[in-house]
Amino acid sequence: MGFLLENLGPLLFGLILAVYGLYILRKVYIYIPTKALCIDVAEEEIYGNAFLRDGKSGTYKFVFNGSYKTIKENNFLCSRRLKAGREYKIYVNPNNSEEIVSEFGRNYGIIFVVSGLSVFVYSLFFLW
Repeated sequence: MGFLLENLGPLLFGLILAVYGLYILRKVYIYIPTKALCIDVAEEEIYGNAFLRDGKSGTYKFVFNGSYKTIKENNFLCSRRLKAGREYKIYVNPNNSEEIVSEFGRNYGIIFVVSGLSVFVYSLFFLW
């Protein structure tokens, strides 16, 4: 029983990571895909325990339901490839057009699912 409790942490961590990734991907499949022009890129330094990196967040302009919208993304997880003046695919909430998920957010959702499932399956091998 003690062996099970020692491995419960990685199992739960992997499960939570995978579920969060599925939550992001669920939005991608429910929301409406559209093309948007990135008009501005904000940068912010993200601090961690052992690293410092720059995060980017885009402001997008797009047409949704016949009206022009300009929305700033909420997170600073975008890659270095985000550039102002380029067109990107975004996913817009049909009930609240102020809520979007960028193609970079979709990629992070995939990474979270794969990483979470990997940690979960790897931890299962230690239970046997």
